[in-house]
Amino acid sequence: MQFTTNIDENLLRQIKLRAVEESKNVNDILENLMQEYLGQKINIYYTDIEHRYNLIKLLKDTNKVYAEYEVDNYYLCAYYVLCSNKYIIKKAAKFITGDGIRFEDMLNNEDWCSGHKILIKLANELFNNNANVSINNMCNVLDNDNFKVALQAMELKRLNIYLEDL
Repeated sequence: MQFTTNIDENLLRQIKLRAVEESKNVNDILENLMQEYLGQKINIYYTDIEHRYNLIKLLKDTNKVYAEYEVDNYYLCAYYVLCSNKYIIKKAAKFITGDGIRFEDMLNNEDWCSGHKILIKLANELFNNNANVSINNMCNVLDNDNFKVALQAMELKRLNIYLEDL
């Protein structure tokens, strides 16, 4: 279906540039925004396609998708952060089981750069409420992508998410 509109030319130019930068179609971006606005879709930030794939796989493999396909949001937040980076999930995988996540072992038995350590502590905080993550450190140490991951993980904690939303 086609329709005409009087969208501000500067705004339209900006969305076209963003679409090219992100290798996306302008129509897809606009449809996602409209669905989000209408409350039909949750727009979740992913660092790359593997982030989403690994998140869904881990939720399914550890049986954290329940009746009606609702996802356990404690695990969702933690897994979301841990799956956001291929280096983190590669090292973290051995500390994740269907029975839980051994964050202390993960932090103590692997070498982590400062940004990854902050993300893991955030995942632990959202999961267990005991990691004492410094917001100041998150702002000063995390790069833009990891900061977006941190913000998205905190938002996911507040929502009831279904597998189809991911």
